[in-house]
Amino acid sequence: MKYPQKVIDDVCRQVDFMAYVMEFVELKPTGMNWSGTCPFHADERSSFFVNPEKNIYFCKGCEEGGGPLSFSIKVTGRSFWDCLKDLAHRANYALPVYKVGENEYPLGLASGGDY
Repeated sequence: MKYPQKVIDDVCRQVDFMAYVMEFVELKPTGMNWSGTCPFHADERSSFFVNPEKNIYFCKGCEEGGGPLSFSIKVTGRSFWDCLKDLAHRANYALPVYKVGENEYPLGLASGGDY
């Protein structure tokens, strides 16, 4: 069993992505986006952009891009599962659980912990 894509999308939509990115990158407003130096490569100028309305990022230098979950995985080096739990916690989103007897387990651990 894995988390439905809807759950993953809900977590990513509800997390304050800008606040999270700003823990790793100093961003400045650039029109509708925010820009800064890319945390994924040696960047000397602001080639990293975040669109807070769409919750996405993109670097024109290394062409890395995505949403909150891919950013978290890439910037921290942690697993999908650990990053999803962290983002859900930040968003005050209760991840679904399943019951085995009297014990409850996060749904993602049913598939070996990947998600």
